Amino acid sequence: MRVFAPVALAVAAIALMAARPADALVLTSDIALIEDVDGSITEAVSAPNNYLALISCAARKAGYPDRFNAIFVYTTVQLNFLTNVQQGWPVVQRTQGIGRTNWNMSDKFCTQTGVLRHAVKMGYIQTMPDNPDDRYTGILGFALSGVELVAHEFGHQWLASITFDKGDGAGKHCYLRGWEGSSEPQPGEVMCDGWPLNGYNQHWSYYFNSGSINYGSMIDDLGDGKFNFYYNKPKFSQLDQYLMGLRGPGEVEPMFLVVSGDNMGSASLPIMPGKTVKVEGTRVDFTITDVIRAEGERNPPFEPCHWKGLTILVYSKEYPYNNLHLNKLALYANRWEEFYAWATDGRGSFDMTIDGRGYGTATCPSALGPPPADGTQPPDQGTVAEEVQPDPGTTSQVVGPPDAFQPPDWSHIDFGGNEDAAGDPGQRDLVGDAPLPWDAFLADASCTPGLFQCVGDNVVTCRQDGSGWLVVQFCGDDGRTCQDGACAVSKRSGGCAAAGTGTALPAWPPLLLLVLVLMGLGIRIAHTAPLSGTRNRD
Repeated sequence: MRVFAPVALAVAAIALMAARPADALVLTSDIALIEDVDGSITEAVSAPNNYLALISCAARKAGYPDRFNAIFVYTTVQLNFLTNVQQGWPVVQRTQGIGRTNWNMSDKFCTQTGVLRHAVKMGYIQTMPDNPDDRYTGILGFALSGVELVAHEFGHQWLASITFDKGDGAGKHCYLRGWEGSSEPQPGEVMCDGWPLNGYNQHWSYYFNSGSINYGSMIDDLGDGKFNFYYNKPKFSQLDQYLMGLRGPGEVEPMFLVVSGDNMGSASLPIMPGKTVKVEGTRVDFTITDVIRAEGERNPPFEPCHWKGLTILVYSKEYPYNNLHLNKLALYANRWEEFYAWATDGRGSFDMTIDGRGYGTATCPSALGPPPADGTQPPDQGTVAEEVQPDPGTTSQVVGPPDAFQPPDWSHIDFGGNEDAAGDPGQRDLVGDAPLPWDAFLADASCTPGLFQCVGDNVVTCRQDGSGWLVVQFCGDDGRTCQDGACAVSKRSGGCAAAGTGTALPAWPPLLLLVLVLMGLGIRIAHTAPLSGTRNRD
């Protein structure tokens, strides 16, 4: 029996609304719309860092606030086999002890606050399953569902680059990660576990009992060197959560991998759910202490658990968006909030509303507070409680994905830490020319860390220690005003420039939207040919 897209979306929406905890529902109006007017954005799609940076800058130019920690980008423009590759791209990496070198691309992504840390390219929207929990079919034999693929790409903010050292004199081991380099080592190459170091990828090895959304396997030790491999309902593992700053080292149980004698299969995709594979090899046990011995202690030990995210849809005149696209992305955003909390064992939360009205979860609330216990929707809050700290501005040589480039000089960007700005009543605006009412400002020197608000047409944010305020942006330079803690379109225009020249669709209440979707079942919908498969190497 053929199931049309409106049916799948409606069924998924009903299930989501029935199961969703009391928090702010993500609406179609929470989807940011960016028009690729001249095709220049899509032209850059083969270089994900440039593609995502162009979209981030376009969002700033369109008036979307610079207060999101992560962006998730989809497009209505049909991509080909080579370009429709999902990828997670760290914009800012400041953590030590996770196998990464610090870097900062804030300038290229047009973020002056430094809060944008990660960008995710999800590709052509039609290749994503209508139900986020259905398996992604854009890759032959792929084990992850749509929402699990979102989690996988987000996980690349931290995963997976580590080694471990058992302290037995053998040195660092890399084979907990997949290896997909050349089988012939070249002269001068650095070797690890008998293979060139630069051939190890950013995924867990097929032979690692990872239990992780970022690949690997789930392994039962049958004894006598025999193991049963499978992969079912992956999440962010205890090791993942440690690397993410959500779990302390004492909370990570011992781990093991299997050395089969052939590392060439270590980069294999996970086993399809419901399948098992028998493998023979040698078990190698290691602990988080071995990881710390190789990489050093995680610094900072923990990170704020709550993230602010934004879903972006890129469209063009040739490939316009429609109601089904927006409904689908709102469904994904709601499911992502729910899935992320589950996948982190309740230690993390996401708010995908555009105005920051989400409360997070009871175990990881936003600064607005825990979700209401009575099941009511939280009120629409105009200010965003940003909890991920701005980047301090320190840099080092970039070590990133293969097509990474050297970051620009961002020393001219104010990431905070200017102790004189809010403390000197004679200081003028750090960004614009209008003087701030400093006396009134300083009268409320104690503030909620990460809070955004307006002072005149200046966007200001509370310091992370709650000791005072920093100017983030002056809105008057391009004729805009500060509204609800962000630069908005001038009140005189009466419109929304978020989608360029496109016309934004109305934000209908969810139940009315559901009725309209169901009504659409009476209209005969043309069946479209199945889309060609895509490869995903990230």
